[in-house]
Amino acid sequence: MADIASAIREALERLNHRQATEDDLRLLQEAKGKGVIRLAVAGGQRSVAIAGDVEGSTILTGDIVLTKEALEWLFPPTLHTLGAPVADFTGRKADIAELTAALKPDGRCDSALISGLRGMGGIGKTELARMVGHLLVADYPDAQLEIALQAGDAPKTPEQVLAEVVRAFAPAAKLPDSVGELQALCRQVMAGARGFLLLDNAADADQVRPLLPPPAGWAVVVTSRRRFALPGACLDKNLDVLSPEDARELIGRILKAGERAVPEEQVARIADLCGRLPLALRIAASFLVQNRTWSVKEYIAALEAERLERLDVEGEGSVRASLGVSVRQLEEQSPKLAERWRLLGVFPAPFEREAAAAVWELPGDETRDVLTELYRWSLVEYNEKEGTYVLHDLLREYALAEAPEGLDGARRRHAAYYLAAGAAADDLYETDALAGLRRFDAALPHLRAAWAWMRAQGDADAARWLSDFASWMAYVLDLRMTPREQIPVLEAALEAARRLRDRKAEGIHLGNLGLAYFALGDPRRAVGFYEQQLAIVREIGDRRGEGNALGNLGNAYLALGDPRRAIGFYEQHLAIAREIGDRRGEGNALGNLGLAYADLGDPRRAIGFYEQRLAIAREIGDRRGEGNALGNLG
Repeated sequence: MADIASAIREALERLNHRQATEDDLRLLQEAKGKGVIRLAVAGGQRSVAIAGDVEGSTILTGDIVLTKEALEWLFPPTLHTLGAPVADFTGRKADIAELTAALKPDGRCDSALISGLRGMGGIGKTELARMVGHLLVADYPDAQLEIALQAGDAPKTPEQVLAEVVRAFAPAAKLPDSVGELQALCRQVMAGARGFLLLDNAADADQVRPLLPPPAGWAVVVTSRRRFALPGACLDKNLDVLSPEDARELIGRILKAGERAVPEEQVARIADLCGRLPLALRIAASFLVQNRTWSVKEYIAALEAERLERLDVEGEGSVRASLGVSVRQLEEQSPKLAERWRLLGVFPAPFEREAAAAVWELPGDETRDVLTELYRWSLVEYNEKEGTYVLHDLLREYALAEAPEGLDGARRRHAAYYLAAGAAADDLYETDALAGLRRFDAALPHLRAAWAWMRAQGDADAARWLSDFASWMAYVLDLRMTPREQIPVLEAALEAARRLRDRKAEGIHLGNLGLAYFALGDPRRAVGFYEQQLAIVREIGDRRGEGNALGNLGNAYLALGDPRRAIGFYEQHLAIAREIGDRRGEGNALGNLGLAYADLGDPRRAIGFYEQRLAIAREIGDRRGEGNALGNLG
């Protein structure tokens, strides 16, 4: 079964990129006959690769529609993303018992909120939620999802959260724009499954409200450093610090693994100074393992002094105190290592070793060694399954607050690395759509953060980045950003191109803004952008761009109910396409002319254009165009 699915998937990919062989077509016809896929015409809807939702099915190409079941078979979902709890997870037995009992299918809950005492970070909310999720796997076997909501500097919007859930089931789907439509689609894909969903680090109730209450068969846990009412949550768990016994046990485990003996009374004192916060305890114990020349008394004295300096004897100050001692000692041992750790604050999400190498401007082997050393100090976390590193949000805040003057340079290198990564993902999408999208999804949180930072700069390099971002990854951006999300990106790119006096890029961004507004159902506003695009491409002598602008103007006027005016633009597009030998553009113009004449009530004339469109599509191997032409003729 897996081999057949792989063969069909590869055939569909080649068909989508107009490279299908006769064997591919025979295989797809056989699959169609067995009900695995069914052929359909896009019906004039916007046609993009592996995209769109039409009557409960998903368009894969312009003329192939997959049922939900076939899509899941051919393009496996990613339904098991819940992180594993840390190996030295300690305590919380009563909390675990309460949460698992309440969230079981026969329990009293389908959703719960875990928040920190007084908004405290580093208290172990995420690790507790992960532990509960793994203990409930047998009860929710179909899916265990974890979504990082990034409540800090760039929290995800409700639309982005819903989209992430949908894409766990349909990784390559192009999604609707509105929250209401996304919410309906999200509930549709979740329906019938038994799953556990962790929404980690929520900024507020609005961010997660569209997912509550969950569909039947689902348990949802929301964690947050903030206190807020969560409608529909039948369990509100206000998490406290570890008990004295559990705090001492956690320190003891780490010290034992590191083969360092510390008297029990000193372990207890360290636990108290760390506020019994798991993150602070882990940093403190790791310090003692890494710095054997420090006596425990010296470390306790340094920790006490750090806390007095911060004038905070509770809460996050406990983390900052233990972290402060570690970073100061790291600076004494290796100022360069401490500086490199601070530069990691530019990463808002998990990052790969190559990204750190780019930010640090180091070769790969040296980067690996630096990250390994920082991991030993508990200053970075490592996900072995994904091969990525991440800073806890509190550690990232600390790193950024104490970052060196070179942070701007690090931000630019971070932005440049992920701009190239996004462009590479876009290129990969052309040959392997799902692999390209997976790579882009990993880069997207970084690209969003880089875009926000670059938007605030005023120099030419930032302007070039903003312009390139909107044009270098057009395929994947169209699938991963709704038209409404694309508009501010395109507006910033347009402003940047004008500042750079890059007329070609300016024309591209104007045309894409027109497409975005057209997709939002505002063809009149789209016309204004298309007209500006047309003026620029004529000025710079871009005949292909001129043809595209004319075709888009025709589409807009046809949508506005003015087919005669649309015909004038389509005829100009047709003339240019024939002049420059653009057979695909010629076919599109002919097909559009057929649509316009059909709209005028002249089906006989429309048929003539459709037949010409069909002939060209067959000549150049445009299966999508062939399917549309056949559908229109039918």
